[in-house]
Amino acid sequence: MDPFADLYQLTLTPSYCRKENTTEYFERTTSTTSAYTELDGIKISRIGFGSYRIARGNPVFAQSLEMSLRSGVNLIDTSSNYGDGSSEALIGDVLRKLIRAKKIKREEVFIVTKIGYIQGRNLQLVEEKEKYGDGFSEITYYDTNCFHCISPDFLEDQLERARNRLGLFTIDAVLLHNPEYFLMDREKHNVSQEKSIAEYYDRIERAFAFLESKRKLGIIRYYGISSNTFPISHSSYTYTSLNRVYTIAEKVRESEKLDSSGFRVIQFPANLYETGFITEKNNHGLSIAEFASKNNLFTLVNRPLNAMKKKGGMDRLAIYEGKDLQLMNSILSEFYSKLKDFQEKMFTSLGIENEDFTFVSVIESYKDKFGTVEHYKQALNYSIIPQLKKLLARAERLDKSKEFYEAYMDLLNEGIVKLGDYLDAKFSTKMQPLLERLRQVDSSLSNKTLSQASVLVLLSFKGINSVLVGMRRENYVRDMLPILKLQTPTIKKEDIKGLEI
Repeated sequence: MDPFADLYQLTLTPSYCRKENTTEYFERTTSTTSAYTELDGIKISRIGFGSYRIARGNPVFAQSLEMSLRSGVNLIDTSSNYGDGSSEALIGDVLRKLIRAKKIKREEVFIVTKIGYIQGRNLQLVEEKEKYGDGFSEITYYDTNCFHCISPDFLEDQLERARNRLGLFTIDAVLLHNPEYFLMDREKHNVSQEKSIAEYYDRIERAFAFLESKRKLGIIRYYGISSNTFPISHSSYTYTSLNRVYTIAEKVRESEKLDSSGFRVIQFPANLYETGFITEKNNHGLSIAEFASKNNLFTLVNRPLNAMKKKGGMDRLAIYEGKDLQLMNSILSEFYSKLKDFQEKMFTSLGIENEDFTFVSVIESYKDKFGTVEHYKQALNYSIIPQLKKLLARAERLDKSKEFYEAYMDLLNEGIVKLGDYLDAKFSTKMQPLLERLRQVDSSLSNKTLSQASVLVLLSFKGINSVLVGMRRENYVRDMLPILKLQTPTIKKEDIKGLEI
Protein backbone atom coordinates (compact mmCIF):
# COMPACT_ATOMS: atom_id res chain seq x y z
CA MET A 1 0.00 0.00 0.00
CA ASP A 2 1.26 3.50 -0.89
CA PRO A 3 2.00 5.30 2.42
CA PHE A 4 1.23 8.65 0.79
CA ALA A 5 -2.08 7.71 -0.85
CA ASP A 6 -4.14 9.88 1.51
CA LEU A 7 -2.10 12.98 0.56
CA TYR A 8 -2.60 12.88 -3.20
CA GLN A 9 -4.77 15.31 -5.12
CA LEU A 10 -7.40 13.82 -7.45
CA THR A 11 -6.11 15.58 -10.58
CA LEU A 12 -2.99 17.38 -11.81
CA THR A 13 -3.46 21.03 -12.76
CA PRO A 14 -1.74 21.73 -16.10
CA SER A 15 0.62 24.61 -17.00
CA TYR A 16 3.33 26.41 -15.03
CA CYS A 17 4.39 29.89 -13.91
CA ARG A 18 4.58 32.25 -16.92
CA LYS A 19 6.06 35.73 -17.20
CA GLU A 20 3.00 37.39 -18.78
CA ASN A 21 0.73 36.06 -16.04
CA THR A 22 3.05 37.14 -13.25
CA THR A 23 2.98 40.66 -14.67
CA GLU A 24 -0.82 40.62 -14.33
CA TYR A 25 -0.54 39.12 -10.84
CA PHE A 26 1.62 41.92 -9.44
CA GLU A 27 -0.42 44.62 -11.16
CA ARG A 28 -3.45 43.18 -9.38
CA THR A 29 -1.95 42.54 -5.95
CA THR A 30 0.73 45.14 -5.24
CA SER A 31 1.10 47.60 -8.16
CA THR A 32 4.76 48.13 -7.33
CA THR A 33 7.98 47.00 -8.96
CA SER A 34 9.70 46.64 -5.57
CA ALA A 35 7.56 43.56 -4.85
CA TYR A 36 9.36 41.22 -7.20
CA THR A 37 12.58 40.02 -8.77
CA GLU A 38 12.86 38.11 -12.06
CA LEU A 39 13.93 34.77 -13.47
CA ASP A 40 13.86 34.75 -17.28
CA GLY A 41 11.20 37.46 -17.16
CA ILE A 42 9.06 35.56 -14.66
CA LYS A 43 8.24 37.93 -11.82
CA ILE A 44 8.75 36.28 -8.43
CA SER A 45 8.05 37.93 -5.08
CA ARG A 46 11.04 39.07 -3.04
CA ILE A 47 9.67 37.16 -0.07
CA GLY A 48 8.49 33.57 -0.31
CA PHE A 49 6.18 31.43 1.76
CA GLY A 50 8.45 28.94 3.51
CA SER A 51 6.42 25.85 4.40
CA TYR A 52 8.81 23.92 6.65
CA ARG A 53 6.33 23.70 9.54
CA ILE A 54 2.94 23.62 7.85
CA ALA A 55 0.81 20.55 7.32
CA ARG A 56 -2.60 19.60 5.98
CA GLY A 57 -5.44 19.66 8.48
CA ASN A 58 -4.65 22.96 10.18
CA PRO A 59 -6.93 25.75 8.91
CA VAL A 60 -4.60 28.41 10.35
CA PHE A 61 -1.84 27.32 7.96
CA ALA A 62 -4.22 27.20 5.00
CA GLN A 63 -5.57 30.69 5.76
CA SER A 64 -2.04 32.10 6.06
CA LEU A 65 -1.01 30.63 2.71
CA GLU A 66 -4.18 31.89 1.05
CA MET A 67 -3.64 35.37 2.49
CA SER A 68 -0.06 35.37 1.18
CA LEU A 69 -1.04 34.31 -2.33
CA ARG A 70 -3.77 36.94 -2.54
CA SER A 71 -1.48 39.71 -1.26
CA GLY A 72 1.53 39.56 -3.57
CA VAL A 73 3.52 36.52 -2.42
CA ASN A 74 3.63 34.23 -5.45
CA LEU A 75 6.64 32.12 -4.37
CA ILE A 76 6.07 28.95 -2.34
CA ASP A 77 8.93 26.76 -1.14
CA THR A 78 8.34 23.26 0.21
CA SER A 79 9.95 19.81 0.34
CA SER A 80 8.96 16.17 0.13
CA ASN A 81 9.88 15.73 3.80
CA TYR A 82 8.19 18.83 5.23
CA GLY A 83 5.33 17.57 7.36
CA ASP A 84 6.11 14.09 6.01
CA GLY A 85 4.59 15.11 2.66
CA SER A 86 1.67 16.92 4.26
CA SER A 87 3.15 20.35 3.52
CA GLU A 88 2.94 19.69 -0.23
CA ALA A 89 -0.60 18.34 0.21
CA LEU A 90 -1.76 21.49 2.01
CA ILE A 91 -0.25 23.66 -0.70
CA GLY A 92 -2.06 21.54 -3.29
CA ASP A 93 -5.34 21.98 -1.41
CA VAL A 94 -5.01 25.78 -1.25
CA LEU A 95 -3.93 26.11 -4.88
CA ARG A 96 -6.82 23.99 -6.09
CA LYS A 97 -9.31 26.01 -4.01
CA LEU A 98 -8.06 29.40 -5.21
CA ILE A 99 -7.71 28.33 -8.84
CA ARG A 100 -11.25 26.91 -8.91
CA ALA A 101 -12.58 30.11 -7.33
CA LYS A 102 -10.66 32.11 -9.97
CA LYS A 103 -8.81 34.01 -7.23
CA ILE A 104 -5.44 33.10 -8.76
CA LYS A 105 -4.17 31.31 -11.86
CA ARG A 106 -1.73 28.42 -11.89
CA GLU A 107 0.45 30.50 -14.21
CA GLU A 108 0.86 33.21 -11.55
CA VAL A 109 2.52 31.09 -8.85
CA PHE A 110 6.11 29.82 -8.71
CA ILE A 111 6.34 26.52 -6.83
CA VAL A 112 9.63 25.10 -5.54
CA THR A 113 9.98 21.69 -3.93
CA LYS A 114 12.98 19.68 -2.81
CA ILE A 115 13.90 15.98 -2.84
CA GLY A 116 16.54 13.98 -0.98
CA TYR A 117 15.52 13.13 2.56
CA ILE A 118 14.21 9.69 3.53
CA GLN A 119 12.29 10.03 6.78
CA GLY A 120 8.86 9.14 8.15
CA ARG A 121 6.62 7.62 5.49
CA ASN A 122 9.47 7.58 2.98
CA LEU A 123 11.54 5.58 5.45
CA GLN A 124 8.70 3.05 5.71
CA LEU A 125 8.50 2.96 1.91
CA VAL A 126 12.23 2.33 1.52
CA GLU A 127 12.38 -0.33 4.21
CA GLU A 128 9.42 -2.15 2.66
CA LYS A 129 10.98 -2.06 -0.81
CA GLU A 130 14.31 -3.30 0.51
CA LYS A 131 12.58 -6.17 2.28
CA TYR A 132 11.53 -7.46 -1.14
CA GLY A 133 14.82 -6.69 -2.89
CA ASP A 134 13.42 -3.69 -4.77
CA GLY A 135 15.26 -0.85 -3.03
CA PHE A 136 16.60 2.36 -4.48
CA SER A 137 20.24 2.64 -5.46
CA GLU A 138 22.93 4.66 -3.69
CA ILE A 139 21.10 5.41 -0.45
CA THR A 140 23.11 7.16 2.26
CA TYR A 141 22.16 5.54 5.56
CA TYR A 142 23.01 8.53 7.71
CA ASP A 143 21.29 7.28 10.87
CA THR A 144 18.38 5.03 11.82
CA ASN A 145 15.79 7.79 11.40
CA CYS A 146 17.25 9.65 8.45
CA PHE A 147 18.48 8.27 5.12
CA HIS A 148 19.30 10.35 2.08
CA CYS A 149 19.32 9.75 -1.67
CA ILE A 150 19.61 11.65 -4.98
CA SER A 151 19.90 8.68 -7.35
CA PRO A 152 17.80 8.95 -10.55
CA ASP A 153 15.54 6.04 -9.57
CA PHE A 154 14.76 7.67 -6.22
CA LEU A 155 14.25 11.09 -7.83
CA GLU A 156 11.86 9.50 -10.34
CA ASP A 157 9.77 8.01 -7.54
CA GLN A 158 9.79 11.14 -5.38
CA LEU A 159 9.05 13.53 -8.21
CA GLU A 160 5.87 11.68 -9.09
CA ARG A 161 4.76 11.66 -5.46
CA ALA A 162 5.46 15.39 -5.15
CA ARG A 163 3.45 16.15 -8.29
CA ASN A 164 0.52 14.16 -6.94
CA ARG A 165 0.65 15.77 -3.50
CA LEU A 166 0.85 19.25 -5.03
CA GLY A 167 -1.69 18.40 -7.72
CA LEU A 168 0.52 19.93 -10.41
CA PHE A 169 1.53 18.52 -13.77
CA THR A 170 4.59 20.79 -13.91
CA ILE A 171 6.64 21.91 -10.92
CA ASP A 172 8.44 25.18 -11.52
CA ALA A 173 11.66 24.23 -9.73
CA VAL A 174 12.93 21.01 -8.12
CA LEU A 175 16.01 21.15 -5.91
CA LEU A 176 18.25 18.44 -4.55
CA HIS A 177 17.72 18.82 -0.81
CA ASN A 178 20.96 19.02 1.17
CA PRO A 179 22.93 16.48 -0.90
CA GLU A 180 25.89 17.10 1.42
CA TYR A 181 24.43 14.43 3.70
CA PHE A 182 26.53 12.08 1.58
CA LEU A 183 29.68 13.97 2.60
CA MET A 184 28.56 14.20 6.22
CA ASP A 185 28.17 10.43 6.28
CA ARG A 186 31.53 9.79 4.62
CA GLU A 187 33.30 12.14 7.02
CA LYS A 188 31.67 10.31 9.92
CA HIS A 189 33.10 7.05 8.57
CA ASN A 190 36.57 8.49 7.98
CA VAL A 191 36.52 8.06 4.21
CA SER A 192 39.20 10.09 2.41
CA GLN A 193 37.94 13.53 1.42
CA GLU A 194 39.32 13.27 -2.12
CA LYS A 195 37.49 10.01 -2.80
CA SER A 196 34.25 11.27 -1.25
CA ILE A 197 34.24 14.52 -3.19
CA ALA A 198 34.76 12.73 -6.52
CA GLU A 199 31.80 10.44 -5.86
CA TYR A 200 29.69 13.34 -4.53
CA TYR A 201 29.91 15.35 -7.73
CA ASP A 202 29.47 12.24 -9.85
CA ARG A 203 26.15 11.63 -8.10
CA ILE A 204 25.14 15.25 -8.65
CA GLU A 205 25.98 14.99 -12.35
CA ARG A 206 23.75 11.93 -12.79
CA ALA A 207 20.97 13.65 -10.86
CA PHE A 208 21.24 16.70 -13.14
CA ALA A 209 21.08 14.53 -16.26
CA PHE A 210 17.89 12.94 -14.92
CA LEU A 211 16.35 16.33 -14.11
CA GLU A 212 17.14 17.59 -17.62
CA SER A 213 15.24 14.59 -19.00
CA LYS A 214 12.22 15.64 -16.94
CA ARG A 215 12.56 19.20 -18.13
CA LYS A 216 12.32 17.99 -21.72
CA LEU A 217 9.02 16.30 -20.84
CA GLY A 218 7.59 19.42 -19.22
CA ILE A 219 7.50 17.78 -15.78
CA ILE A 220 9.74 20.52 -14.32
CA ARG A 221 10.87 23.94 -15.57
CA TYR A 222 14.05 24.49 -13.58
CA TYR A 223 16.22 22.59 -11.12
CA GLY A 224 19.02 23.23 -8.67
CA ILE A 225 20.39 22.52 -5.22
CA SER A 226 19.47 23.57 -1.71
CA SER A 227 22.57 23.21 0.44
CA ASN A 228 23.57 24.39 3.89
CA THR A 229 27.23 24.08 2.82
CA PHE A 230 27.22 26.45 -0.14
CA PRO A 231 28.28 29.42 2.06
CA ILE A 232 30.94 27.69 4.22
CA SER A 233 34.72 27.49 3.90
CA HIS A 234 35.95 25.67 0.80
CA SER A 235 38.34 23.69 3.02
CA SER A 236 35.49 22.05 4.92
CA TYR A 237 34.94 18.35 4.20
CA THR A 238 31.21 18.94 3.58
CA TYR A 239 31.58 22.08 1.43
CA THR A 240 29.48 22.17 -1.73
CA SER A 241 31.16 24.17 -4.50
CA LEU A 242 28.70 26.23 -6.53
CA ASN A 243 31.37 26.78 -9.15
CA ARG A 244 31.86 23.04 -9.57
CA VAL A 245 28.13 22.36 -9.59
CA TYR A 246 27.64 25.06 -12.23
CA THR A 247 30.39 23.50 -14.35
CA ILE A 248 28.67 20.10 -14.06
CA ALA A 249 25.38 21.62 -15.20
CA GLU A 250 27.08 23.11 -18.25
CA LYS A 251 28.67 19.74 -19.02
CA VAL A 252 25.24 18.09 -18.89
CA ARG A 253 23.78 20.82 -21.11
CA GLU A 254 26.48 20.28 -23.72
CA SER A 255 26.20 16.49 -23.67
CA GLU A 256 22.42 16.75 -24.09
CA LYS A 257 22.88 19.36 -26.86
CA LEU A 258 20.57 21.83 -25.08
CA ASP A 259 20.35 25.54 -25.85
CA SER A 260 20.11 26.36 -22.16
CA SER A 261 20.58 24.65 -18.82
CA GLY A 262 17.76 24.03 -16.38
CA PHE A 263 20.17 24.59 -13.49
CA ARG A 264 19.02 28.06 -12.47
CA VAL A 265 17.91 27.97 -8.80
CA ILE A 266 19.94 27.57 -5.62
CA GLN A 267 19.01 27.83 -1.95
CA PHE A 268 21.12 28.35 1.16
CA PRO A 269 20.90 29.74 4.72
CA ALA A 270 21.70 33.39 5.41
CA ASN A 271 20.90 35.83 8.20
CA LEU A 272 22.47 38.63 10.24
CA TYR A 273 24.73 36.18 12.08
CA GLU A 274 25.49 33.67 9.32
CA THR A 275 27.06 35.90 6.69
CA GLY A 276 29.10 33.37 4.74
CA PHE A 277 26.96 34.09 1.67
CA ILE A 278 28.87 37.39 1.26
CA THR A 279 32.06 36.90 3.31
CA GLU A 280 33.28 33.46 2.19
CA LYS A 281 35.13 33.91 -1.12
CA ASN A 282 34.82 30.20 -1.82
CA ASN A 283 34.18 30.20 -5.58
CA HIS A 284 37.42 31.28 -7.26
CA GLY A 285 37.51 34.48 -5.25
CA LEU A 286 33.78 35.13 -5.36
CA SER A 287 31.20 34.70 -2.63
CA ILE A 288 28.19 32.55 -3.39
CA ALA A 289 26.03 35.67 -3.82
CA GLU A 290 28.55 37.18 -6.23
CA PHE A 291 28.95 33.97 -8.22
CA ALA A 292 25.17 33.55 -8.50
CA SER A 293 24.73 37.12 -9.69
CA LYS A 294 27.52 36.81 -12.25
CA ASN A 295 26.12 33.57 -13.67
CA ASN A 296 22.43 34.50 -13.64
CA LEU A 297 21.38 32.02 -10.95
CA PHE A 298 18.23 32.68 -8.95
CA THR A 299 18.90 32.58 -5.21
CA LEU A 300 16.56 31.63 -2.39
CA VAL A 301 17.58 32.35 1.21
CA ASN A 302 16.29 30.14 4.00
CA ARG A 303 16.50 30.57 7.79
CA PRO A 304 16.58 34.40 7.62
CA LEU A 305 15.20 34.75 11.16
CA ASN A 306 16.64 31.67 12.89
CA ALA A 307 20.26 32.70 13.38
CA MET A 308 22.78 30.12 14.57
CA LYS A 309 25.29 31.60 17.01
CA LYS A 310 29.03 31.00 16.72
CA LYS A 311 29.21 29.69 20.27
CA GLY A 312 26.17 27.44 19.83
CA GLY A 313 22.47 27.99 20.24
CA MET A 314 20.15 30.13 18.17
CA ASP A 315 18.54 33.56 18.29
CA ARG A 316 15.16 34.25 16.78
CA LEU A 317 15.48 37.58 14.97
CA ALA A 318 12.07 38.87 15.97
CA ILE A 319 10.58 41.14 18.62
CA TYR A 320 7.06 40.51 19.90
CA GLU A 321 5.56 43.92 20.50
CA GLY A 322 3.35 44.83 23.44
CA LYS A 323 4.69 42.32 25.97
CA ASP A 324 6.46 43.87 28.95
CA LEU A 325 8.89 41.43 30.56
CA GLN A 326 8.27 42.49 34.15
CA LEU A 327 4.51 42.30 33.70
CA MET A 328 4.64 38.92 31.92
CA ASN A 329 6.87 37.51 34.65
CA SER A 330 4.48 38.73 37.35
CA ILE A 331 1.48 37.21 35.53
CA LEU A 332 3.28 33.89 35.11
CA SER A 333 4.30 33.80 38.79
CA GLU A 334 0.73 34.45 39.90
CA PHE A 335 -0.53 31.73 37.57
CA TYR A 336 2.13 29.31 38.80
CA SER A 337 0.91 29.65 42.40
CA LYS A 338 -2.70 29.09 41.34
CA LEU A 339 -1.85 26.03 39.23
CA LYS A 340 0.35 24.52 41.95
CA ASP A 341 -2.37 24.88 44.62
CA PHE A 342 -5.05 23.41 42.33
CA GLN A 343 -2.81 20.54 41.22
CA GLU A 344 -1.92 19.57 44.80
CA LYS A 345 -5.60 19.57 45.76
CA MET A 346 -6.53 17.47 42.70
CA PHE A 347 -3.72 14.95 43.13
CA THR A 348 -4.60 14.47 46.80
CA SER A 349 -8.30 14.03 46.04
CA LEU A 350 -7.75 11.57 43.18
CA GLY A 351 -4.90 9.69 44.82
CA ILE A 352 -2.40 10.55 42.11
CA GLU A 353 1.20 9.88 43.13
CA ASN A 354 4.63 9.70 41.49
CA GLU A 355 3.91 12.36 38.86
CA ASP A 356 7.27 14.06 38.43
CA PHE A 357 6.44 15.71 35.11
CA THR A 358 3.67 18.30 35.30
CA PHE A 359 3.29 21.81 33.95
CA VAL A 360 4.23 23.01 37.42
CA SER A 361 7.57 21.23 37.04
CA VAL A 362 7.99 22.70 33.54
CA ILE A 363 7.66 26.23 34.93
CA GLU A 364 9.87 25.43 37.93
CA SER A 365 12.71 23.75 36.06
CA TYR A 366 12.62 24.93 32.45
CA LYS A 367 11.17 28.45 32.40
CA ASP A 368 14.55 30.02 31.73
CA LYS A 369 16.23 27.11 29.96
CA PHE A 370 14.49 27.47 26.60
CA GLY A 371 16.97 28.97 24.15
CA THR A 372 14.31 30.58 21.95
CA VAL A 373 10.55 30.81 21.60
CA GLU A 374 10.86 28.27 18.78
CA HIS A 375 12.69 25.93 21.16
CA TYR A 376 9.74 26.17 23.55
CA LYS A 377 7.23 25.49 20.78
CA GLN A 378 9.17 22.45 19.63
CA ALA A 379 9.39 21.17 23.20
CA LEU A 380 5.63 21.67 23.52
CA ASN A 381 4.85 19.61 20.43
CA TYR A 382 7.38 16.83 20.90
CA SER A 383 7.72 16.50 24.66
CA ILE A 384 5.60 18.62 27.00
CA ILE A 385 2.13 18.14 25.49
CA PRO A 386 2.54 14.36 24.85
CA GLN A 387 3.56 13.86 28.49
CA LEU A 388 0.77 16.11 29.78
CA LYS A 389 -1.73 14.11 27.73
CA LYS A 390 -0.73 10.99 29.65
CA LEU A 391 -1.34 12.80 32.95
CA LEU A 392 -4.67 14.13 31.69
CA ALA A 393 -5.76 10.66 30.61
CA ARG A 394 -4.94 9.34 34.07
CA ALA A 395 -6.84 12.18 35.76
CA GLU A 396 -9.85 11.63 33.49
CA ARG A 397 -10.04 7.93 34.44
CA LEU A 398 -9.86 8.69 38.16
CA ASP A 399 -12.11 11.76 38.19
CA LYS A 400 -15.52 10.12 37.75
CA SER A 401 -17.43 13.30 38.64
CA LYS A 402 -15.18 15.43 36.41
CA GLU A 403 -14.83 17.83 39.35
CA PHE A 404 -11.17 18.47 38.62
CA TYR A 405 -10.38 17.17 35.14
CA GLU A 406 -11.96 19.86 32.94
CA ALA A 407 -10.77 22.73 35.15
CA TYR A 408 -7.25 21.29 35.17
CA MET A 409 -7.23 21.00 31.38
CA ASP A 410 -8.32 24.65 31.11
CA LEU A 411 -5.52 25.66 33.48
CA LEU A 412 -2.92 23.78 31.43
CA ASN A 413 -4.04 25.50 28.23
CA GLU A 414 -3.89 28.85 30.02
CA GLY A 415 -0.42 28.07 31.34
CA ILE A 416 0.95 27.13 27.93
CA VAL A 417 -0.08 30.57 26.64
CA LYS A 418 1.25 32.44 29.69
CA LEU A 419 4.64 30.76 29.55
CA GLY A 420 4.77 31.56 25.84
CA ASP A 421 3.94 35.22 26.55
CA TYR A 422 6.72 35.36 29.14
CA LEU A 423 9.25 33.88 26.72
CA ASP A 424 8.12 36.26 23.96
CA ALA A 425 8.79 39.19 26.28
CA LYS A 426 12.09 37.76 27.51
CA PHE A 427 13.59 37.22 24.06
CA SER A 428 12.14 40.46 22.71
CA THR A 429 13.97 42.34 25.46
CA LYS A 430 17.14 40.46 24.58
CA MET A 431 16.91 41.30 20.86
CA GLN A 432 16.06 45.00 21.23
CA PRO A 433 19.74 46.11 21.12
CA LEU A 434 20.16 44.36 17.76
CA LEU A 435 17.29 46.33 16.28
CA GLU A 436 18.78 49.57 17.61
CA ARG A 437 22.12 48.76 15.98
CA LEU A 438 20.44 48.08 12.64
CA ARG A 439 18.61 51.40 12.86
CA GLN A 440 21.94 53.14 13.42
CA VAL A 441 23.38 51.45 10.31
CA ASP A 442 20.54 52.71 8.09
CA SER A 443 17.89 55.22 9.13
CA SER A 444 15.34 53.70 6.72
CA LEU A 445 15.06 50.81 9.20
CA SER A 446 13.97 53.11 12.03
CA ASN A 447 10.28 52.27 11.76
CA LYS A 448 10.67 48.59 10.86
CA THR A 449 10.25 45.54 13.06
CA LEU A 450 13.34 43.42 13.70
CA SER A 451 12.05 40.67 11.40
CA GLN A 452 11.34 43.17 8.61
CA ALA A 453 14.76 44.78 9.03
CA SER A 454 16.50 41.39 9.03
CA VAL A 455 14.90 40.41 5.72
CA LEU A 456 15.43 43.82 4.12
CA VAL A 457 19.15 43.70 4.96
CA LEU A 458 19.50 40.35 3.17
CA LEU A 459 17.62 41.66 0.12
CA SER A 460 19.96 44.66 -0.05
CA PHE A 461 22.88 42.49 -1.18
CA LYS A 462 23.41 41.89 -4.89
CA GLY A 463 22.86 38.26 -5.77
CA ILE A 464 20.01 37.71 -3.28
CA ASN A 465 16.71 37.34 -5.10
CA SER A 466 14.09 36.07 -2.65
CA VAL A 467 13.98 35.39 1.08
CA LEU A 468 11.87 32.50 2.37
CA VAL A 469 10.01 33.20 5.60
CA GLY A 470 7.93 30.83 7.69
CA MET A 471 4.55 32.58 7.61
CA ARG A 472 2.41 29.95 9.31
CA ARG A 473 0.09 32.47 10.91
CA GLU A 474 -1.67 35.51 9.50
CA ASN A 475 0.11 37.90 11.88
CA TYR A 476 3.44 36.63 10.47
CA VAL A 477 2.12 37.30 6.96
CA ARG A 478 1.02 40.82 7.93
CA ASP A 479 4.47 41.50 9.38
CA MET A 480 6.20 40.50 6.11
CA LEU A 481 3.85 42.00 3.51
CA PRO A 482 5.10 45.62 3.88
CA ILE A 483 8.48 44.44 2.55
CA LEU A 484 6.89 44.04 -0.88
CA LYS A 485 6.40 47.81 -1.09
CA LEU A 486 9.67 48.92 0.51
CA GLN A 487 12.96 49.85 -1.08
CA THR A 488 15.96 47.96 0.27
CA PRO A 489 18.39 49.84 2.52
CA THR A 490 21.96 50.63 1.52
CA ILE A 491 24.03 48.10 3.44
CA LYS A 492 27.67 47.06 3.11
CA LYS A 493 28.96 43.75 4.38
CA GLU A 494 31.06 45.61 6.96
CA ASP A 495 27.82 46.96 8.44
CA ILE A 496 26.66 43.54 9.58
CA LYS A 497 29.90 42.32 11.10
CA GLY A 498 29.72 41.51 14.80
CA LEU A 499 25.95 41.91 15.15
CA GLU A 500 25.54 38.71 17.12
CA ILE A 501 23.93 39.37 20.52
